[in-house]
Amino acid sequence: MLTRSHIPTSRVGHVSITRIEEADPVPSPGFPAGTTVETFRRYRDSIDPRWYDENGAPLLGMSGFVLSTGDVNVLVDTCNGDWPVAGFPPPAEPSPFLGRLRTAGFAPEDIHVVVNTHLHLDHVGCNTHQASDGSVAATFPNAEYLFVDVEWEWAQRAAAEGNPACGRVDRAVAPLLEAGRGRLVGRDHRITDEISLIPTPGHTPGHVSVQVNTDAGSAIITGDMMHHPIQLFEPGLCALFEEDSDEAARTRVALLERWRREGALLLGTHFPGTGIGVIEQDARGFRYVEAAS
Repeated sequence: MLTRSHIPTSRVGHVSITRIEEADPVPSPGFPAGTTVETFRRYRDSIDPRWYDENGAPLLGMSGFVLSTGDVNVLVDTCNGDWPVAGFPPPAEPSPFLGRLRTAGFAPEDIHVVVNTHLHLDHVGCNTHQASDGSVAATFPNAEYLFVDVEWEWAQRAAAEGNPACGRVDRAVAPLLEAGRGRLVGRDHRITDEISLIPTPGHTPGHVSVQVNTDAGSAIITGDMMHHPIQLFEPGLCALFEEDSDEAARTRVALLERWRREGALLLGTHFPGTGIGVIEQDARGFRYVEAAS
C-alpha cells in the first residue's frame, strides 16, 4: 500500500521504502534512445503525458531509496553528489540529496548498509565527500558499503579506458575499498532476510537490482535495468551507455514477466512521478500503472 506526502514512500510487509529524490525529472533525449512523440502516442491510454515533453523526450529524475526493516536501514544508490568529473560541467548547485535524506527522517549516521546497483557516476556520487583536511571520507560513517565484484572489475577497466560514465570511481568507490569500508559481494548477495541483490546485466556487466521479499509481498528497485516506464511497453528500447543492449533487453523481458506474476511493486530509480507502481499485462504486452499518490 502506498502512502505519499511530499516524499514517496511505500511498505512491503514490515519493510518501509522511502524514495529520496536528488533531481526533479528533466527532458532526457536518448534515455531510452529512439523515443518520439509518436512512441508515446501509441500508448496514450496508459502513459501519463507528464512523463515526456512535447518533443517526445522522456522525463527522467534521479533517486536513491532507503529500505528500513526496523533494525537495518539500507540505502540503495547515492545519486550524483558533488564530485567533479572530467568532461562534464560542474553542477550548478550543490546536490540536495543529503538534505532530502534528512528531511525524510534519516541522518547519514542512521544508514547501516550502502549498496550501489552499478558504478556509473550518477549512482555513487554521495558515497563519499571531501573532508575538511582535503581527504576523501565516507559520507555514511556507520555503514558497510557493498559493491558487486563483477561490476568493480569492469568499472576499474572502464575508468582506466576513459569511460566518462565511470568518472567517479576514483573518488566514490576506490577509497572505500582501500580503507576497508567497502566489501565485494556476489550478484545474488543477501543483505538481510528480506533484502537481496538480483542480477540484471546489460546496462553494465555487474548491474544488479535490489529485491525486497516478505510474506506480504515483494518490491524491486530497478537501478538502470530500466530508465523510464515506456520500457515496460517496449522493452527493446535501450538507454545510452548500455554496455550490451541486447542483453539489457533480454533481462527486461524475462524479469518483467516474473515480477508481473508476483505482483511486485516496481520502484524506478529514474522514473518520473512517484516512481512507484505495478506491472500489468494487456493485449499489447506489459504496462506500468503508477501507484495512487
